[in-house]
Amino acid sequence: MVNNPYEILMHLNIDSVSGMLLLIFFILSIITSQIRNSLKIYLRLGLIIWLVFFGYKIITGNNLFNDATGQTQRELDGALYESAYIDGKWMKWHKVTGKIVSN
Repeated sequence: MVNNPYEILMHLNIDSVSGMLLLIFFILSIITSQIRNSLKIYLRLGLIIWLVFFGYKIITGNNLFNDATGQTQRELDGALYESAYIDGKWMKWHKVTGKIVSN
């Protein structure tokens, strides 16, 4: 069972905070769709927030919630490891130490 709500959203292939916020506001707008004006308000608010996050990412190249270096952990891991298909299986090794790590 998944206890972390972020992991639940990761299973839905929503990787960015802006995508999560857009999904939340979209769900809220569906719930309150009985009142037509509230639907418009939630969709506009969700769109504005999504544009702020997406615009920041376009301008800076980073998400708002990355670490202090401005890189995600996935980018850092990709910079440190190299992989190749050797002896019928994929091998992965650390670029600095040269040690083979498990897949």
